[in-house]
Amino acid sequence: MADNVKVFTHIDAQTTTGDISIVTTDAETQAVVKDVIFKGKSTHYPTEMTLKLNDILLGETYTSGPDEELNVGLSGNLIMDATSILKVSIPTVPQVDYVAKLDAVIFSDNYNQTLRDINLTPIESTTPYTNTDVESHLQATGQGGTNNPANCAFAVIRNSEVQYFRYWEGDLFRHHDGAAPAETAITVLDGSGNAVSSYSMCTDGTFFYEKSSSTSTEIRVYNVSDYVPQTSITTDVSYSGQASNQGSYMLTHGGYIYTKHLSVDTIIYKTNIEDGTTTTINVNSVGNYSGGAVITRGSDTEFYLVEKGSNGWYKVNLATDLVVNYAGNGGMNETTEYGNNAFEISGGYVGVIDGLNIVVINVVEGTYARTSGNGSTNGGYFSSISNTFGSKSAVAALSISANFDSRPHGLNYSIYASGVEIT
Repeated sequence: MADNVKVFTHIDAQTTTGDISIVTTDAETQAVVKDVIFKGKSTHYPTEMTLKLNDILLGETYTSGPDEELNVGLSGNLIMDATSILKVSIPTVPQVDYVAKLDAVIFSDNYNQTLRDINLTPIESTTPYTNTDVESHLQATGQGGTNNPANCAFAVIRNSEVQYFRYWEGDLFRHHDGAAPAETAITVLDGSGNAVSSYSMCTDGTFFYEKSSSTSTEIRVYNVSDYVPQTSITTDVSYSGQASNQGSYMLTHGGYIYTKHLSVDTIIYKTNIEDGTTTTINVNSVGNYSGGAVITRGSDTEFYLVEKGSNGWYKVNLATDLVVNYAGNGGMNETTEYGNNAFEISGGYVGVIDGLNIVVINVVEGTYARTSGNGSTNGGYFSSISNTFGSKSAVAALSISANFDSRPHGLNYSIYASGVEIT
């Protein structure tokens, strides 16, 4: 065997987005590493760095803030056996959507306190949001209107302005700037001109889609710009829309419509808007009452459908239909029997109104917290309301965001490692 004094690695001013190999030995080689000098500076996001030998942690974990330089050193004699690797390990950090403003209106049947604007103050930061950030910036401003029940609601940029819509038992109402009075935009009728029992409608910004609560193969379509009926979608599977009581939702994204009849149901129907072909996604029941469901973007390529109920919640990755179910009600005391109280706060963050409180869900991490909305906690979202919103309530929300933050997570680094190679 031969011993050779060697500089294993000498790299200056490089950038990486993954682990960094310092010393590698093959099946015929061993090494004694005597010195390692590593300087790293994270780009844009906080970063944890660890020194590992064959995935065994050596020493402590070093944490770097955004654009903060760290010096990591190793001295002494580190013996490396054959087929080993000494590396700096860096965890993957998801990209983050930075919201500029959230406009939302809560439509409800209760207490003449039916319309609320929720504004999310921009957070000027290079770091991802935390639940605390989101909770502390939610503030309710403004009120108005009387008795505005809703099965579902949505905000639409229509004719160059943001308009708020609520759907209630077959009628779609438009509210200018979330204020009363409302204008009846669409009354859903069947082919004979009779009113239809319907509790679910959604929009992709170009068309409104409506499905009866009765089992059928029809999804009605209306133009957003002028409300004119279009050719209906005929599904190849017969199923029901959102139920009148203890129902779930109807949502659309990426050329598909997602429908779930009852909160206790375990099947989501996924319909292709183009040809009506329908598949199913299996989920856990969220309990007898659904707080609501919404679609949110978790990264620049991943969107999630999230439903929160009285006994749990789940998320569906809409690119893969992969489901993750979560137990626990998050302290929810109330839910809506007839509506949908979920809304997107920002990319990857979902809010579900629960009485006068908001359950904030971090979708990517799979965590949530119930925040107190009545009184002074976190500003008291609804501090002027002495009673809860009614059971016939829904949220129309539009998250107006800055461009998705495409800055790479990475590490600028320099490294030097020396020692003895044994061959």
